[in-house]
Amino acid sequence: MCKRVSDVLFEFLCQFQYELVSSAEARQRFAATGGLCGAHVRLYASMASERGICLALVPLLQRLTATLRDAVAQAGSDASSSAPREILRAADAECILCRIQNDTELKAIQELAAGQDRAQSTAHDPPPFLCLPHLRMTTSYVGNRSWLRTLLQNEAGATERLTEDMQRYALKRDGIRHRLATEEESQAAKAAIALIAGPH
Repeated sequence: MCKRVSDVLFEFLCQFQYELVSSAEARQRFAATGGLCGAHVRLYASMASERGICLALVPLLQRLTATLRDAVAQAGSDASSSAPREILRAADAECILCRIQNDTELKAIQELAAGQDRAQSTAHDPPPFLCLPHLRMTTSYVGNRSWLRTLLQNEAGATERLTEDMQRYALKRDGIRHRLATEEESQAAKAAIALIAGPH
């Protein structure tokens, strides 16, 4: 599921960052919606050139400057003391990547649940290993208690194996046997972060 989300966001960003560089209209639309959330700005920045970032963010920062000046004016007037906070809250991003990510995750969970309902009546394939954020989403969406129990058992087993890989890796690195670490043990730290944090 994480790979699917990552692939969809990557494909969107390839086109999106090009549009931001080549179209003033796209930059204005980007600014009008408040840009992207913090996590997705970082993802965008990891793909875009410095020139592209400068072109894309100027209208957004101009809008932010105007918003901050409005907040300054409200803070200095007799208006409500919450007015500056309300102005800044209104400037929050309506992140298009969050919407795409949420739609992709929901569709993947629906397909996963439908596929597992069919698989229950045929061959017994183990459910996939999910990151914690996607596991939470899946458990709140899936109604088949039997499959949910199987999913959670599979997750517990996979998490236990990952924990053991991490412990073995740390022991081998601390000792003279660090060259004997397996591929799974060497990748365990990254896998643990991906498990806990999800696709970002």
